[in-house]
Amino acid sequence: LNVADTDNNTLVLAAEPVTFEIRRPFVTVTPTPGQGKTYDGQTVSGGIAYTSDKDLEFTGSLALEDGARDAGSHTIVQGTLAVGGADAGKYDIVVAPETYTIQPMALTVTPDAGQSKIYDGETAGSGITYTIAAGTLAQGDTLTGAPALENGAKDAGSHRIVQGTLTASANYTLTFTQGVDYTIAKAPLTITPRAGQSKTADGRTADDILYDITAGELYGEDELTGSLALEDGAADVGVHAIVLGTLDNPNYSITLQDGVYEIRAQETTAQPGTATSTRPAEGS
Repeated sequence: LNVADTDNNTLVLAAEPVTFEIRRPFVTVTPTPGQGKTYDGQTVSGGIAYTSDKDLEFTGSLALEDGARDAGSHTIVQGTLAVGGADAGKYDIVVAPETYTIQPMALTVTPDAGQSKIYDGETAGSGITYTIAAGTLAQGDTLTGAPALENGAKDAGSHRIVQGTLTASANYTLTFTQGVDYTIAKAPLTITPRAGQSKTADGRTADDILYDITAGELYGEDELTGSLALEDGAADVGVHAIVLGTLDNPNYSITLQDGVYEIRAQETTAQPGTATSTRPAEGS
């Protein structure tokens, strides 16, 4: 500013004050690329590696945006990282863009061996137990759903256990161990022939032997097929043991109580001067 040395010139300063901001210098922190961990239910607290464009002392640590802890790719932010030591408060930190990957935890689920139940007309439902054979559920995490029997099997026999509706959150990759069987045992059923059954001999065995279910029950719309029979297919006059015959249902273990069936002789009558004739005995 040059002002001529004359009485005709006057220097006037502006009434508004002029302010200047002195900013702190920046230090750039660059997180090491490719960092990550396996999901454990926790965010990253310390341990995120980085480099700095200035040789300074630092305190605290970088962190994940919003304290992220779920599986996925997350932005690395400043967290509690600050310049410390003699330079504390003299620098502002800029974090170069970088991400940190949390990989899903691998879980292996294995059905418990030797599981079974007695046939009741229903599949195994939610009662199939299992063990986490590899990996760990983080605190507070659970699996949902349940294993099942292949094709919803409900009949007596040996059936393969499958994953069914058993699932884990996106924080896990779930592997279900194949090849474990579940046994549905036949339901016990006791059959008792009705007492006092008989018929008049007609050259044929009995095929309408009545019975009652005296222990156990038939489930749902189940029924027995076939019929009781006489031992050795007896058709002769006499008292014969009743045997199971063709009575069956593959989902039941049938026990037959002792019973007998009588085949009576036909009565014979003769009229004077006529041929001999026969008629059934009363009660046939």
